[in-house]
Amino acid sequence: MPTLTLYEVGNTLVILTHKSLIAREDALRKFNSVSSIPTLNKREVALSKAMEVAIELKITLYDASYIVLSLEAEAPLITADKELYEKGRTMAKMIHASEVTL
Repeated sequence: MPTLTLYEVGNTLVILTHKSLIAREDALRKFNSVSSIPTLNKREVALSKAMEVAIELKITLYDASYIVLSLEAEAPLITADKELYEKGRTMAKMIHASEVTL
């Protein structure tokens, strides 16, 4: 996964906690669960492929790297970013965060 993925997951859990949508203990438990998944080891995507995707979809290289990773892993990409969701679904399996239940 790109290096910042766990920061993004963690930050989302922090925000949910701040908004009182989940309890502190639940956020910590969820973060520990996600960070312990063996297949989520740190790995970087091929930046040249991410560049192609970024240019084609007119998105940031940062966002494109997540799409490329989802394609490489043959796994859906979950995002709360409406624009990324709309543009990314032309290329990869996308799930909007609103479709996910806690």
